Amino acid sequence: MYAFNLGKAIRGELRENLLLQPGDIVTIFSNTDTLPETENSVSLKGDLISKDVRRFVWHSGMAIRDIIPDVKWLTSYYNYWQNISPTNQKSEINWDYASIIRKKPEDLTKLMLAIDLGEVILKQDPQKNLLLQAGDELIIYNKIEYKIPVTKQRKLVRVEGEVNHAGVYTPLPKETLRQFMLRIGGVTSEAYPYATIFIRESTRVDQQKQIDEIVARMEKEMERNTQLAAGSGLIADKELVKATAEGQKAMIERVRATKAVGRVVLNLDLNSKITDYPDIVLEDEDRIIIPAKTSVVSVAGSVVSPSSFFYKSDLKVSDYLKQAGGATRMADAGRMYVIRANGSVINDQGYFWNGLGSNKLHPGETLVVPEDLRLTSLTRELANWTQIISQFVLGAASVKILRQ
Repeated sequence: MYAFNLGKAIRGELRENLLLQPGDIVTIFSNTDTLPETENSVSLKGDLISKDVRRFVWHSGMAIRDIIPDVKWLTSYYNYWQNISPTNQKSEINWDYASIIRKKPEDLTKLMLAIDLGEVILKQDPQKNLLLQAGDELIIYNKIEYKIPVTKQRKLVRVEGEVNHAGVYTPLPKETLRQFMLRIGGVTSEAYPYATIFIRESTRVDQQKQIDEIVARMEKEMERNTQLAAGSGLIADKELVKATAEGQKAMIERVRATKAVGRVVLNLDLNSKITDYPDIVLEDEDRIIIPAKTSVVSVAGSVVSPSSFFYKSDLKVSDYLKQAGGATRMADAGRMYVIRANGSVINDQGYFWNGLGSNKLHPGETLVVPEDLRLTSLTRELANWTQIISQFVLGAASVKILRQ
């Protein structure tokens, strides 16, 4: 059994367009088929890939980087930035160790060759780019399978937006955010450092876990109230609780659909520069997004006309609320808040017009007017829980607004 590249064969490439013999059987596979081992195949294995083996057609002179050309191919192929296992644990590539299993042709016994994947892929060292033989199995491991010291763990940090050199970088040992941004060349003249979005994967996982726990508590509370209503002898109470429960269920589903982003607030001032970034030591999978300067602010939630408006330096929060038509009858005026472009949130500290309403909005910021959720004891709890959840998920809203 011999493998060939169908696309190249159709294009007429001689090496793939094999000469057929009487009795030959040509089998075409779909993308979902499990591919068989052949006389001239090499395979790529590992839990980071999938449960199935990925096979390639071997040719003389083929080396490791013919299968994995560069770090971008590998991280994109395995969806490295969002690769969450069913247990919600991150499976990270072990760049320090991979292996090749090779069959000896003379006795078919197996030989294992250890390779430094980082030297081959990250550093592109030609001396480490070993030649492959037909039948070789290249296996990539995660850090859980082979735990390595923290000092040897490789980190990848993604930078995008208004930076002079966007891309995926390996930070230096113990390098901080400020040091890193200065080293890679800084930002463009259109950058808006105040609105820098710093996303940490470990923070996102922790936040999502808390959201899931809160949703579970909300569901248990709703179930308990429903059972109490079923035992009530008053038909009117049952109908009221039923109607309320439907609204609560819909809200729980909306909360369940939200996903934590993992944004970490940097507490930057309006006139901050990258030299003002905090000295946070970078972690693997950190993402840094520098938005462009914007000229709009937004009003969202329970207002007559949620929209975005051109920024004017002399306008306050109350002025933008008026432009949006004011709050609706279903609004909870006492819980209005502003999402600052730097990721922080400020709440109403008293009477709106003398408190939050007297604040100014900066470009890229949003006034949020929530719905009134204080109709029953459970909805009061929902209001409190939703306020907690908002601290996690509002990062998604601010990221979306600033990137538009």
